[in-house]
Amino acid sequence: MKLTDLNSPDTEKAAVRVLFAVADHLNTIESAAVLEAHSLLVCISAEAYKLADRRVDGEGMAASRAAMALSPEREAGVTRGAYARLIWAQLEEAGHEPDDSDAPVTRGHLVADGV
Repeated sequence: MKLTDLNSPDTEKAAVRVLFAVADHLNTIESAAVLEAHSLLVCISAEAYKLADRRVDGEGMAASRAAMALSPEREAGVTRGAYARLIWAQLEEAGHEPDDSDAPVTRGHLVADGV
């Protein structure tokens, strides 16, 4: 099984790791700012690139595409912090928990919108 298979368990695990990292980033950096569609795409792509050890190959692309497919719908005007909470809630509802490689997950220390 190759990580480039979007339906493989390895690809799903990579996508979940990407989404935990994206949520941490969005919650930590300018959490009160509106999340634009292009910013979400860039953030997911960057986290997938980091997960793939900064290699440009099918592994990072597969993780990025799978993370986009797993990510919650982005409503117009949603803040970065609110979207981070949507990601965490969706992953938790699906039974996913961060592992050591996902640290630091800041779910317990949410940055309030507007703070």
